[in-house]
Amino acid sequence: MSEESARGALAGNVVEMGRKRDVVYCPVCGGDRVYRVERRGVLQKRIYPILGFYPWQCKECDAVVMLRKRNRRRRKHAAA
Repeated sequence: MSEESARGALAGNVVEMGRKRDVVYCPVCGGDRVYRVERRGVLQKRIYPILGFYPWQCKECDAVVMLRKRNRRRRKHAAA
């Protein structure tokens, strides 16, 4: 296997891995260290779920934002 074809195969694996994990970016600072947080308050618990918004917090700028994106549930038994 040539070096160029090995790089191409590796790049293909990286793309495939990227498709499996959805990356969420902070709309405030653009960071990718964003994670879901618990809903707080009446608005987040009653109104936003109806509209499909979920609370996320950025670890870089500490902003809490409401996004329509949601974490994918992890399956108990991953395919081997």
